[in-house]
Amino acid sequence: MMPLFALAIALLICLALAFILLPLRRATAAQVSEASRQQTNLALHRRRLDDLQQEHRRGEIDDAALAALTLELERDLLVDVDSAEPSSAGTTTPASLWSRHWLVLLVAGLLPLVALLLYGRLGGIDQIELTRLSERLTQTAVESPEFPALQEQLASRLQPTANQLSGWYLLASSALQNGRLDLATDTLQQIARLNGESTDNAPVYAQLAQVAFQQAGQKITPQIEGWIQQALALDPDEPTALGLLGIAAFARSDYQAAIDAWQHALTRTPAGASSDALRSGIGVARERLGLPPEPAVAGRIEVTIEIDPALLPEVSPDSHLLLFARAANGPPMPLAAVRLPVGDWPREVQLDDSMAMQPGLKLSLHPQVEVVARISRSGGAQAMAGDLEGRSGVIEPSRQQGKLKLLINQRR
Repeated sequence: MMPLFALAIALLICLALAFILLPLRRATAAQVSEASRQQTNLALHRRRLDDLQQEHRRGEIDDAALAALTLELERDLLVDVDSAEPSSAGTTTPASLWSRHWLVLLVAGLLPLVALLLYGRLGGIDQIELTRLSERLTQTAVESPEFPALQEQLASRLQPTANQLSGWYLLASSALQNGRLDLATDTLQQIARLNGESTDNAPVYAQLAQVAFQQAGQKITPQIEGWIQQALALDPDEPTALGLLGIAAFARSDYQAAIDAWQHALTRTPAGASSDALRSGIGVARERLGLPPEPAVAGRIEVTIEIDPALLPEVSPDSHLLLFARAANGPPMPLAAVRLPVGDWPREVQLDDSMAMQPGLKLSLHPQVEVVARISRSGGAQAMAGDLEGRSGVIEPSRQQGKLKLLINQRR
């Protein structure tokens, strides 16, 4: 990118100089031409005057004729001088004309250089290089040997200024991706300093605590507790900090505090592996307190999917797992559905109202449903011969205790 940028700058400088120098060259040529014409006329006048004086000395013309002819020559010379431009008066040469424009030429030459130096000093060139490195880093696979080298280049280019925050965030994210936890910690601390007292620091402190938790072998240290409290002071609903707060409470056997923190975190955590982990932790904490499993939540079914080992050889890596719930007595269209690549077994999946196919068809609106898990070779929603399935039969989600266990043991 930099060679192209330098070439573009050079072309623009040449274009700017052309606008200045070409008119100047034309004006100079015109003035030199005018000066040369006047000098030629003056030389001719002097030669003709010498001729007249020689004719007078030879007696070819008398005194009256000499005076009359001399007067006529001088009149012609004056007419020629008066018709010239005022700026062309006097002896003009190319060197004298260019010497008059030395300041213009000096400014024309120095202005692009000064602009380029200021651009570099104010960070424009550095910003272009940062953008180039950022693009290369985001487009490079984490497993690539080039990835750590690009991280080091980006780290060496970044300056501790707020206008480069996006680069610091990218560096922290990349460090987390390839497990460079020390680099991630240093970068996150730099981000926290640049953010100051902004609420943007809530997830930063939470991530610092998360990284330190991994480095400490899944143990809560005083430093981690400090970062958790800093995150929650800025945002009481920060989910990562709430999750760690629950872990800290669980470690000291304060199971109710752990349940409260994890339930709070669930309100800010989308459905997926993180929410499943929180619910699992809540279930364990409730067991430690001697409490029954959480009652089912309307509009949500948690499913554990397993497959008959005899059918495993028929599952190809490019197959897809379809999980959906449909009304036991109602339209065949699914009330909630999710499509996932096949992976390790068992699979923990949640169906809820956010997965509704249509606004009026939701899990929470139907008291009885059937849940179906299907491994599809085509990946489409339409069932085909050879697909593998498991069905729950008719269930009532509002009365479901714990997770629904579903076994894929049939072939269509």
